[in-house]
This record gives sequence, C-alpha cells and structure tokens, in this order.
Amino acid sequence: MTNREKRHARKSWRQRKQRQKKKQTSLNRHLNDTQPPTPNTSVSDEYRRKWRSGRTRAVCYREVDKLKIKLQTKTREANRYRKRLERIEKRTQYVNSPRSKTRNLLQGKKVINAARKSLLFQNVPIMGLREKYKQAKTYRQKQLLNSFFCQISS
Repeated sequence: MTNREKRHARKSWRQRKQRQKKKQTSLNRHLNDTQPPTPNTSVSDEYRRKWRSGRTRAVCYREVDKLKIKLQTKTREANRYRKRLERIEKRTQYVNSPRSKTRNLLQGKKVINAARKSLLFQNVPIMGLREKYKQAKTYRQKQLLNSFFCQISS
C-alpha cells in the first residue's frame, strides 16, 4: 500500500468509527432515558468545579494574609508589653537602695548623723554583694560569694 492509500484508509476508518459511536450513544440515550435529552453539562460542571476551587483557594489566601497581619500586630503588642515590664522592673529594682533602706529603718526616730552614715555604709556593700551573687553565673562564683557572706555575718 502506498502512503496515499494508507491515509485514505485511515480517514475512512476514522469516519466509520465516529458514525458508530454516534449511533451507539443515541441508541443508549433512547433506551436508558425516558426524559428528553439534556444538553451536555460536563464542560460547565468542570468549569464550575475549577471556578469553585479557585475561589476557595483565593478565600484561603485572603484568610492567611489576614492572619499574618494579626500575628504581626500581636507580636508587636507582646514586644511592647515585654519592654514595658522590663522598664518597670528596672525602676523597681532599686526601690530598696541602701539609702532608702536606711531611711525606712530610722523613720520617725531621732538618730545622730554619724550613726545614720555608718548604717548607710553598712548597707552599701551588702547590696553590692547581693547584686554580684545574682549576676554570678557559675556555681563556684556563687560558692565564693556565699562564703564571703558567712564571714561577714560571723
């Protein structure tokens, strides 16, 4: 068979197969359906399905964006409150300074200025040592400071 004859044969096969499929579908439609044939909605269903999925995806993206913005505002708020707490703690850290401690101890009592000064200068190193103990990182440093406290108290 030449190429031209092959093309002609294939064309006739294709046409025959199309006619056969049309007959088969029309026959099946008449046998199975008692209602009149409805227009083909498979394409519109597919389009509708794609449209819905795209729409839901867009809704999800919008929701994610809103949640990201909300998260940013909440983290900013948390940082603001953290900083505020830090500042308050810094302010209240030295409320019981050696001078205020001495003033509170001697409030309403008549004491000589020399005694007041000696009490103040006794409180200053104790506060310094306590601060150093809080800032000590290793167990050995804390142990040394603790032994120093024991020597002062005895």
